[in-house]
Amino acid sequence: MKNSGHRIRSALVAATVLALGASVVSAGNAVAGPGGARAAEDVVITLGTRDGAVVPPEGLTLSGGRLHVTGRPDDAGRRSLYEYDLAVTGVPTAGPRRLAVDDFWNAYPCPGEPGSSCSEFDARLWGLGDGRIAYQDPSGVHRSVGGTRAPKQRDLQWGHDEDRLTSAAGRYIAVYDGFHTRVGDLDGDPEAQYIAEGRPASVWGTTVWVRGERPGTVKSFEIKSRTESADLDLGTGCTAEELQVVGRWLYWRCPSVARAGVWDFATGRNIAVPSQDGVRMGDGFLVWHEPAVSRMELLDFHRGGGFPYVEKTFVSGVPAGPWDVDRFGGHVAFTDTDGRIHLRSVTVPRRPVAVTDSSVDNGWGPWEGDWRLSRPAASWTLTVKDPYGNLVKEIRGRTREGASVQTGWDGSDADGVPAASGAYTWTLGVDSGDGTGERELTSGALTLTREGGGRSAFRDTDADGYGEMFSMTSAGKLALHHLSRDNGSWTSTGWDTRTRFVSAGDLTGDGCGDVVARTPDGDLWRYAPGCGSPVTPTTPRTLVGAGWAGFDVIVPAADDDGQFRTPDLIARQASTGRLYLYPGHVGVTGYGRPVLIGSGWNGCTILGAADLTGDGFGDLVARDSGGEVWRYDGLGGGRFLPRKLLLSDWGAGRREMFVAGDVTRDGYPDLVSRHADGRLLLNKGNAAGSFGATVRIGTGWGAYTRLY
Repeated sequence: MKNSGHRIRSALVAATVLALGASVVSAGNAVAGPGGARAAEDVVITLGTRDGAVVPPEGLTLSGGRLHVTGRPDDAGRRSLYEYDLAVTGVPTAGPRRLAVDDFWNAYPCPGEPGSSCSEFDARLWGLGDGRIAYQDPSGVHRSVGGTRAPKQRDLQWGHDEDRLTSAAGRYIAVYDGFHTRVGDLDGDPEAQYIAEGRPASVWGTTVWVRGERPGTVKSFEIKSRTESADLDLGTGCTAEELQVVGRWLYWRCPSVARAGVWDFATGRNIAVPSQDGVRMGDGFLVWHEPAVSRMELLDFHRGGGFPYVEKTFVSGVPAGPWDVDRFGGHVAFTDTDGRIHLRSVTVPRRPVAVTDSSVDNGWGPWEGDWRLSRPAASWTLTVKDPYGNLVKEIRGRTREGASVQTGWDGSDADGVPAASGAYTWTLGVDSGDGTGERELTSGALTLTREGGGRSAFRDTDADGYGEMFSMTSAGKLALHHLSRDNGSWTSTGWDTRTRFVSAGDLTGDGCGDVVARTPDGDLWRYAPGCGSPVTPTTPRTLVGAGWAGFDVIVPAADDDGQFRTPDLIARQASTGRLYLYPGHVGVTGYGRPVLIGSGWNGCTILGAADLTGDGFGDLVARDSGGEVWRYDGLGGGRFLPRKLLLSDWGAGRREMFVAGDVTRDGYPDLVSRHADGRLLLNKGNAAGSFGATVRIGTGWGAYTRLY
């Protein structure tokens, strides 16, 4: 909107408003909003001054609690884009002015001659709600700028000068080219475009709403799935020329027959409203400007379909320049005759904060999340838990980009120590600042790997979140197997087939699991090749023990100290049947002094000591000669509780059996065994600290002389 022609009364303005600051004033000509009886309060700011006079804004948009303004303050020769963050709660106090773009060109005022494409160019700024704005330049290039969100600036190059930007929200814009509505992704491929047949269009979240095939209908286009809905009949019988969507509300207007309404998706009912030019919708309300009588009207329909609306004068005497409604917030910004910008809250009750779009990154590097919200949150909390529900990390913050939250997890626990690789859950909670407190907004699952800041978990040597096992052939070939995926396994040759290998966990503190091998002469060696690298006979090794020839069982044990950090070994002395725990010490050469667990274990098959209960202590799992599988809950220090039965009559016909870590990547240790006929079998672990039914996961494993 153009502001040329009005005069600036600088002397009066200077007495009440600081050039770059903000003040709260009672608008003497304002009428109480529909939510209260008191006069509305405005926060009044000025963009700046030039030649001693207040500079009026040339363009303005308000979204997600962030105000963007274009103009030439401070004797600047170039038009610039500035931004202000508004308080999330209470009076919409504006923070400091920030320069977003120094030389901002969107051809306003348009220098084109009458009849040229530029003379009809729409220089509107579209607030995206995530701290940025979108706009179109006269050449048809669609751009996004502002804030600190990456990418900070994105150009969609597939535009033409006859295109018209018709709607924008979050990462998506809708452009009408005269034939189709095309959708562009400001965070994705700048060359990509998706067709949503029909116009007009309105974007909300990941959905574009357009006019349907028949009069009185609309339909939606889901951007991420590229699917189109059937026509939704609004019952109007007229062809809509305007559409706006905010959450549960869809505003439609048929100006040719002077009809308009708001469709309530929650109730499936229409709310008939006056047909007015220039209407802008917020969450539960409409605002429009009536220049003939110099006032702004507000229509409150938040109670939904089936209830009457309330219409009141929102403010009288203004605006005299650009104005906007924050569809992601609830504030209104408008310009008065002196070029000052007024910020006013709308007292219409708003819907609870909701997620409109989100993306989480569980690829290489630390885990990150990006959530776009229906309105700003006063604060937020990201909570990370293990599959047993134990709290691992809680991250609190107030930072935001408009009505969006961007945060992540570096893989460390509450003490700043890398957490074990594997499955976790996350929850995002937000406090809207309205006194209702924080509530859970959304949640999901993630997998922590070494690249994400984690360290090797039980029997996960490469810290990729999957448990593994070793095999040996009669030819002396050692292999590491990832049972839940086809790639990533390694082999090495030249080994003495009598060597016994153990996935020992991270003993060096580099985040990668190490391998311990007992040679035929009874020496215990530690190999630390690094994550994912093969262990070969020439890999550098460190002697960590001697005299181990008398042990007929050596199995890895999850941490015995309740801290998930120091992997241990459990060994059985063949001559006595005594079972010992050897506590691991990260960063030193060997294991600590052995702790006697008990005697008389000769008749049992020791399957391992994983943490099955989620309390941080390794739980001993053993099978007796009758085929019953028992769990001995660990207490730390080599102490265990009396046994609990897990499986009955289990293991007949099987040659090897062991707790193999989290093979299925669901966060629970699994039980793997090999049948004499070469079938590889799995009993999946569960949250109850037990194992499920036996399932086959492979055949042909009889070629290996040993699995461990």
